Amino acid sequence: MDALSATTAASTPATTTPTSAATPAAAGAFAAELAKAKDDLKKGERLSMVEGHAFARIKGGTRHDMCVNVSGNARSGQAFDLIFRNGRTFHVYGDGKDKVVVEVKEQAATTGTTGPAATPKATGGTTAA
Repeated sequence: MDALSATTAASTPATTTPTSAATPAAAGAFAAELAKAKDDLKKGERLSMVEGHAFARIKGGTRHDMCVNVSGNARSGQAFDLIFRNGRTFHVYGDGKDKVVVEVKEQAATTGTTGPAATPKATGGTTAA
C-alpha cells in the first residue's frame, strides 16, 4: 500500500460522530444509517456492527472483511478497507484515480468533564494519486 506515501492532491474535511448513542434521537439516526447500509449490500453479504465504532464489517460476498461507514457524514454508506500503518489507522475508499485515503484520528479519552480533553478530534482525508 505505497499509495499512503504518495503526494496528496486535495483534502477532504470530515467530522467525527460519537458511536454510542447519548439520546434516543441519536440512536434512531444511527439505526437509520445502518439500515440504509444494509439495503445496499450485494448478494451473499451481511453486516456486523463493530462495537465502539461508526462502521460495520461486511461478512461474505466479494467484499468480505471490508467495512461500511455508518457515521452519518459525507462518506456514510460507502465501503472502505481498514488499513493500519506505522501505528496509524486509515479508511481507504475506492481505488485507482478515485481512491480517497482518510486518516482516522484517535478520539480523546472522555474523563467525565467537558472541555478540550473530552472533545473528539476531527478526522481528515486526502486523495491519493
